[in-house]
Amino acid sequence: MPAKNFGMRLSTSERREIERLARAQGTNMKDALLDAVRSRLEQLADERSFSPRPGSPLEGMEDVIGCFDSGLGDLSSNKTYLEGYGE
Repeated sequence: MPAKNFGMRLSTSERREIERLARAQGTNMKDALLDAVRSRLEQLADERSFSPRPGSPLEGMEDVIGCFDSGLGDLSSNKTYLEGYGE
């Protein structure tokens, strides 16, 4: 796929921050920004993987959560399995 231009306006302080990041990494502004974007995408992917809140009854059971199969379809959409629930 051919490269496409992507432009954006930066305030003076935003440009300085990117320049500072690039200097700290020993690279140019483009590579510093791409590295930051990749890092953030990895962070988001990690956050999306299930991790119970600290103190949750599920804490420490991550290795078994979701490993059992009831043999039934989606229980949340089958009204038969929801009868009497919440009463």
